[in-house]
Amino acid sequence: RVTGLGCCIPQPRSLNPARPRDKTQPRPFSRDFVDSASLENEEERKARVKVLLGSLKDENLASLGCLIRLLHAVSEHSGTNRMTSANVAVVFAPNLLHPKDETMDQLMRDQAACEAVIRMLVEDPALLGEWGQQGG
Repeated sequence: RVTGLGCCIPQPRSLNPARPRDKTQPRPFSRDFVDSASLENEEERKARVKVLLGSLKDENLASLGCLIRLLHAVSEHSGTNRMTSANVAVVFAPNLLHPKDETMDQLMRDQAACEAVIRMLVEDPALLGEWGQQGG
């Protein structure tokens, strides 16, 4: 286990057996996350994102949880640092939800949706389940 900054990241062998994965088929996670932003109902968007997060490997989810908790803490001080959840999302969304084979036009079209997903996570780290909690 890797620890530090209130994070605890399991080694790759500690995958949750309750979430079987087909490791032979790569999935376009970024596209699924972007598509979830287009759902009109906020609860549906959150539910879809939770399902997608649940299909990530534990070590990836733990790393994401650590980062999202840090970004949440940064955004809580937006009165001082001007880094609201929206501003944090502008900075991090292109790096967190960047697909391998996408054109510049597609990236520009999807930017707002990517930002919406990251903003949702920054504002509500609990969407990450146990990994969204301090020490998770």
